[in-house]
Amino acid sequence: MKNLILIACLVLTFSCETRQKTSKNYQKVNSQENLKKPYVLMISLDGYRYDYTKMYQPKNLSKFKSEGTYSKGLIPIFPSKTFPNHYSIVTGMRANKHGIVANSFWDTKREALYKLGDSTTTQDGSWYQGTPLWIAAENQGMVSASFFWVGSDADIQGKHPTYYYDYDGRISHEQRVDQVVDWFKMPEAKRPHLVTLYFSDVDSAGHKYGPESKEVKNAVEKVDQTLGNLFNRLKELDIPLNIFVMSDHGMEPIQEGKNVFLSDYIDINDPRIKIVGRGSHSIIYVENNNRKLINELYRKLRKSQHMRVLKTKRLGRRYGYNKSSRTGDLVLDMEAGYYMYHTKPVGKALSSGGTHGYDPALVKNMRGIFYAKGPNIKSLGEIKSFENIHIYPMIMKLLDLKITERIDGKKRVLRKILK
Repeated sequence: MKNLILIACLVLTFSCETRQKTSKNYQKVNSQENLKKPYVLMISLDGYRYDYTKMYQPKNLSKFKSEGTYSKGLIPIFPSKTFPNHYSIVTGMRANKHGIVANSFWDTKREALYKLGDSTTTQDGSWYQGTPLWIAAENQGMVSASFFWVGSDADIQGKHPTYYYDYDGRISHEQRVDQVVDWFKMPEAKRPHLVTLYFSDVDSAGHKYGPESKEVKNAVEKVDQTLGNLFNRLKELDIPLNIFVMSDHGMEPIQEGKNVFLSDYIDINDPRIKIVGRGSHSIIYVENNNRKLINELYRKLRKSQHMRVLKTKRLGRRYGYNKSSRTGDLVLDMEAGYYMYHTKPVGKALSSGGTHGYDPALVKNMRGIFYAKGPNIKSLGEIKSFENIHIYPMIMKLLDLKITERIDGKKRVLRKILK
C-alpha cells in the first residue's frame, strides 16, 4: 500500500512539474495588427550533424528538405556548444554580446557560476542579454509559445513567452507534438505566431555512442517519426505556417587514446586560477587578471601539440568572444577528436562516443542543419552554408517585427529565401 501511495505521489509531482505555464506579465492576445501575420514554428534537433540526413535517409526529413530551402550546412558560433548556439539563433548575436559564452562559465563580476543543468542559473533571466525572438514578439503585441529552447524558461527582461514549459527532458515526444498542435488550433486572437520546439535525442545518442553509430541512426529515425506525425497534423490546419528545422551544432567522434590532461602541464589546484569546462573547450580564469601568471600558464599549456591556447583579449571579432567578466583569460580549444581532462580520471574509463565544442571554422563536423518550408518561403533547394546568427533577422522580417538593438546577424544573408 505504501508503494502504491509513493507511486501516485511521484506521478502527481511529475504532472505538476510538466504543466504548461502562462506568463502573467503582459498580453494574452495578439494585437489587431498582428492577427493576419504569418506563423512560424522553429524546431531544434540538438546535435543533428549536417550530413545525417544523407547518411541515415530519414523519410520525413528527407521529404521536407527536398520540398523547400536548405543550407549546405549551418555554421555554429564559437564555441560550438548547445547553450551559446541556441541562444545565438534566437538573438542574432555571438556569445560575447548575448552573454552565454559556454554551457557553463564563471562570471568574475557576479562571482557566480552559470551551469547547464542548474535551473537556478539557467532560469535566471539576469544572465541573458539581447532580446530573444519570443520577447521581441511579446514586446510588439504578438503571442508566442515555447516547448523548450535555451532561455525560454528564464525571466529575460522580466518576461517569458506567453505559453511555455520549464525544461524537462522526460516529457514525451507525443506530449510535445500534441501541445504544439493545440497551440496552433487556438482561436486567432490567442494563437501564438511564434512557437519553438526542441528535441535532444540525437545529441544524447551522439555523445554516448558516437555520430556514426546504430544508436544515432535510431535516434534520427525516432525524431523523424515524430516530425512526420507533427507535419501531417499541421497540414490539416488552415493557417499560413512556416516551419524551420535546424540544429545547434554537429558531432565529432572522440578518438580512442587521444586525451590531454591539463595536470600534465599546470598546477590545476592553484588557488589563483579557476578552470571551467572540459572535453573540447575550456576557460581559465586568473585571479585579478594577473598578467604574469596568464603568460606563465600560456607558455606551459602550449607544450601540448593538440590544444590551442588562446588569449581571450586577442580572439577578436572572428569569434565574438572578446574579453569580458565571463570569457576568462585563456580559452583552450582542442584539436578535433581529442578530449581534454583537468586530470587523469582514477578508477573511471576515459570518455568515448562523440562531442562538440570545437572551433567550427576548423572542424566541418561541427556544422548543423537548416531546412525551411512554408507559404512565405521560396523553394530554392540548396543554398550555401551560413552562420546561425543570420536566422534571427530573417525570422523578424518574416513576422514583420522591428529589430530594436544592434545584432551580429545580417538581413541580407537570408533575404533571398523569403517571398
